[in-house]
Amino acid sequence: MLASCGALPRPFQPAHKPPPPAELKTATDQPGFALLFPDAKPQQSSNGNNASLPGPPIAVMPVDGAPGDGREALTRAIARSLTQAGHPVTEDFDAAALILAGSVYVVPDDAGQEAVTIEWSLMHPDGRRLGTISQMNTIPAGSLDGAWGPVAHAIANGGADGIVALVQEADLRNK
Repeated sequence: MLASCGALPRPFQPAHKPPPPAELKTATDQPGFALLFPDAKPQQSSNGNNASLPGPPIAVMPVDGAPGDGREALTRAIARSLTQAGHPVTEDFDAAALILAGSVYVVPDDAGQEAVTIEWSLMHPDGRRLGTISQMNTIPAGSLDGAWGPVAHAIANGGADGIVALVQEADLRNK
């Protein structure tokens, strides 16, 4: 049992936005998932519908630096999460209004743990950066060396919440 005098950290949730209000039965229900990412939660809107009004098309670059099958799994998962959030994903960089680049950094420590940081950078096609969403957690070493499966989906859902917020903030600034 874990006790705390204050709010517990929310790994893999964007730092500037609270976690989603509702939890779905999805990847987080998989055995062992909670040990790796105890506070990762999938996204869901308050009305239970994962799609909103169409947003600008986003081109998703392959995720860089992920161990195991993370490059492919995270790239697919973030594209799916963005689509479910109402942002069409395109492979045509010329047709994209925005470009998303993902990077994973894994730093081992001496205690058999790894500090994992995932950064999602949202940019205009001309390279101007709208912002970066960072997700962090410490996990047992080697936990991500194989298939990411449900972990990739939960991470992408948390990241998509922050990415959608960045798009909305940028849209408000441009009005």
